[in-house]
Amino acid sequence: MFSGVPLAKLKASGYILVTFCTQRTDLLGFFETFDMPDTFYSWFLVSELHIWIMGARLMNEGEVGRTVRNAMVEALWLDCDTRAKAIGDMASSMRSKHITAIAEEFQASLFIYDEGLMGDDMELANALWRRFFLSMKEKEDGSTDLPDPEKLLLLVNYVRRVANYLDTMDAVDIIVSNNIKWPALVEKK
Repeated sequence: MFSGVPLAKLKASGYILVTFCTQRTDLLGFFETFDMPDTFYSWFLVSELHIWIMGARLMNEGEVGRTVRNAMVEALWLDCDTRAKAIGDMASSMRSKHITAIAEEFQASLFIYDEGLMGDDMELANALWRRFFLSMKEKEDGSTDLPDPEKLLLLVNYVRRVANYLDTMDAVDIIVSNNIKWPALVEKK
C-alpha cells in the first residue's frame, strides 16, 4: 500500500504525528483529572502514553509503520530537549542526564504498556499503575500513594477506547493524512 512513498515523507509523518501526541491531547484534562502537577514530567507521561498507543497501532503496518514510529520517537527527544531548554533551569549536562534517564524510562514503559494492552483490563490497569501513576506520585522518600481506583479505571477505559479508535482507522488516514482526533478522556454517555 505504501510502496513508492519516500522515506523522508514517512519520517515527516512521524514528526507530524508526534505533535498530535504532545500538543493535541487534552493535557489540562489529564492534569486535572489525575491530580498531576503542571510540570515537564507530567507533560512527558501524558505524551508518552499517547506516543505508545500510536506506536502500537503503527506497528501493525510492518516496516512502514516501524519507520514512522521510530521517527515519532526521534521527534519526541528533539521536543523534550527543546522544552527542557525553554524551561532553562539547568545546565546542558544536567539536562542531558535528565533526558537520558527519561529515555530509559520510556523504553521500559513500552514493554510495560505492551504487556498491559495485550492482556485483560486487570493487566492493563497494573501496567498503567506501575508506569503512569507510580511515576507521577513517587515521593522523595520513595513511597507512593495508591491511585484512586476510579481514576485508574477511567485511564484503562481511555486507553482501550483510543486503541480501538486507532485500530479502526485506515493506515492511510493515520500515516498520510495524519487525521487524528483523540477521543475524550471522559466518555460522554
